[in-house]
Amino acid sequence: MYTFNQSQGKGQPGKVWEGLAGQNLAISIAFPLLDNSEYPLIMINKAMSMAVRNALQLFSFDLLFIKWPNDIVTNTHKLCGLLMEVISIANKKYFLIGIGVNVNQQSWDNQPKAISLCTINHAPIDIHSLLEPLITGVVNAWSNISLEFSTKDQIGAKLSADFDQVLWHREKKITLQIDTLYQKKKLIAPALIQKNCFEALLLGVNDEGCIFIQLPSGDFGIFHYGEVRIVF
Repeated sequence: MYTFNQSQGKGQPGKVWEGLAGQNLAISIAFPLLDNSEYPLIMINKAMSMAVRNALQLFSFDLLFIKWPNDIVTNTHKLCGLLMEVISIANKKYFLIGIGVNVNQQSWDNQPKAISLCTINHAPIDIHSLLEPLITGVVNAWSNISLEFSTKDQIGAKLSADFDQVLWHREKKITLQIDTLYQKKKLIAPALIQKNCFEALLLGVNDEGCIFIQLPSGDFGIFHYGEVRIVF
C-alpha cells in the first residue's frame, strides 16, 4: 500500500511524520509470519534498512547513510524514516514496515533537519519512479532472509558488515541524549554528562540491535534504543 498524501503518519513513539500532499511518498508493506516460527527480527531490521537505503541511493546525488535505529540520512539531514513492528490482525501476526520518503517538499515547519531528494539534487523527482526500486528491494530483502534462516549466521555476519559500512557516523564522535529513567546512568561518570547528554565514539550496532560505543574515559558501553537517542 502506498500514498502520496499521508495524514496522521506514525513515527517512532511520540513522533509523527507529516508532509505536503503530493510531494512525498509513504509505503506500508506487511509480511505474514508463520505460527510457531522464530524470526531474526534484528537481522530483518538491518536488511530492510539496507534495502531502503540502497534504493534511495539510486536517486540521490549525496551519499546516504543509516542513522540508528531506523532513519535514512545524508551526512547532515534526514531524508527518510522507517517504522518496523510486529502487529496482529484477526489473530494473525505480520511484520509491518512503514517507509516515509521526503521526495519533492522543500520546506517544513519546525523540522530543520528534514531534506528531500528534490533539495539534494536541485531538481524535482518523479515520485512514481521510486516505487519499483523501493518495493522490489524490500520484498527481495524479506525473501532472502526468509529463505536462508538455516544459514542465518553467515548471512548475519555479511549483513552486519554491510550495515556498518553505511552506518551514520560510525567510528566518529556522536552526542547521545540519555533517558532520564535509564537505570544504568551510573555507568557514565557525571562529569561526562551535560544537560542529560554525553559524547562517545560510535563503534557499531551489535546483533541485538544495540549501539556499541566508547566513552572518552576509554570504557565501552552498549545501549538499547529508548535508553539513549543520537542527537542529530
